[in-house]
Amino acid sequence: MQPMEVFLLMFNKVMGVFKNVKITKYIVMLMSFLAVSALLIVLSIVFSDAVLAYNVEYDGAVIAQIEDKKVFKNAKFLAEECIASDNAEEYINTPELLLTLTLPDRIDNCAQTAHALLENSSNLIKCVALNVDGEQVAFYKDHDSLQAILDKKLKEYDVSGFENESEFIQNVEITEVYCPSDKYTDETEIFKKIDSLIVKTTTKVTREVSVAYKSITKKDSKKFVGYYAIGQKGVNGINNNVESVVCINGREIKRTKLEQEVVKEPINEIIVIGTAASSGTSGMIFPLPGAKSNYPITAYFGAIDSVHATPHKGMDFSAPYGTNIFAAKGGRVIYAGHSSNGYGYHVIISHGNGVNTVYAHASKLLVKKGETVTQGQVIAKVGSTGWSTGNHLHFEITVNGRYVNPGSYI
Repeated sequence: MQPMEVFLLMFNKVMGVFKNVKITKYIVMLMSFLAVSALLIVLSIVFSDAVLAYNVEYDGAVIAQIEDKKVFKNAKFLAEECIASDNAEEYINTPELLLTLTLPDRIDNCAQTAHALLENSSNLIKCVALNVDGEQVAFYKDHDSLQAILDKKLKEYDVSGFENESEFIQNVEITEVYCPSDKYTDETEIFKKIDSLIVKTTTKVTREVSVAYKSITKKDSKKFVGYYAIGQKGVNGINNNVESVVCINGREIKRTKLEQEVVKEPINEIIVIGTAASSGTSGMIFPLPGAKSNYPITAYFGAIDSVHATPHKGMDFSAPYGTNIFAAKGGRVIYAGHSSNGYGYHVIISHGNGVNTVYAHASKLLVKKGETVTQGQVIAKVGSTGWSTGNHLHFEITVNGRYVNPGSYI
């Protein structure tokens, strides 16, 4: 042991004797003053490195040494800032401050003293706080354990097999604190708090998308009107779309296409139709009064929709109830009546060469089977009989029993 350390030990023992002797306060003060004065003189000559300081004692144990009482005041304030409580001052016990001699390198600064106060307060637990939007909502044992629970929550909505980036909507932070033992959060409450956090997940996904082929009509002047054939079968293409998908707690709120890769180009369907007119189909007129543009087309030839489960066999023209229906061309009436096949009241006219026209859903028929009619003759009135959702004319053309597109003839 160095001489200086021996002297300081002896001095502190002397001071301890004075501390325990039961004499009057004034005598203690006088004796302390004389002793300190004498020792200071000696020390200034012999032990020039020693300084006066204060021992900070808790229950007889020295937890720090400070150069003056102002250091303790600042250290106490600093310690209270580290306590997770609105009344933090209640958790720092008041220690004894006793004058002593010590070496300069044994003096504790403000931060060291604050740490000693916190570590030696029996009703405080060193832990970490979970801060949500600036508010301490829970306390847990250590940073790594709490971070592991948060990380697990962030990965809860990841999409397996893809690149994911997750973050909390709230501002979530972990800070080291000293928590009053009666406010420490148990495991169940910690999981409940974290489970209530809102997670935003951005996933980069690659999705295979089918690209529909187009139908292209090719006219063949060597084939008669009514000729219809698939010259080339259509095949859908395939694209790989790279997309950014944003979800809130697993619910998609936004999808953005980042890039597109063509895997297979679509092959267009080619439909060949004849354009050469036969004696039976040439020269047909529109079967309603005025221009065709006056009558909205509600169903095209070949359409499949909510009304037509199979390809539509003709064209539907919306028209007011009772509108005149004309014969598109002269011919012989081979049917005029009401049927249960969905046409309601309808007329069928044969124009020769295997060509027939059909006028369906009429409200009234003005011709009979076996009659010969001329082009433009009124043969019926528009209605909504049979399988119909409103007043209109269903107009069909067949060539040798095959349904053809009326739009090519009228």
